[in-house]
Amino acid sequence: MPLVKESEDPKPFLNHSFKVSATPENVALLKSARMLAAKDGWSLSRLIRTAMAEYVERHSPGNPQLILGHWNEGTPLPQTVSGHKHKWMVRGYEKERWFDCECGAQRA
Repeated sequence: MPLVKESEDPKPFLNHSFKVSATPENVALLKSARMLAAKDGWSLSRLIRTAMAEYVERHSPGNPQLILGHWNEGTPLPQTVSGHKHKWMVRGYEKERWFDCECGAQRA
């Protein structure tokens, strides 16, 4: 019986790098993160994995305003999506004037 247990298949690694601007704030942040991780007995990799997992959990599924499926029937799409050209009509009340388009857009 061997004294050292031979490991089974080694775990694959996801090797990914990223760059951060070398501003004094970012340098100080990285230094503090490394020191705090070491105090907790964590590697920097574990700290980054945990931070990413917390971020994904808090922000999933992302910004729902960006999903075009939220548009309701009868509500015009934004000009950038539909190619709509505004037909401005002058509106006014007492001394105020503004412009309306049939799509519902307004401008001063």
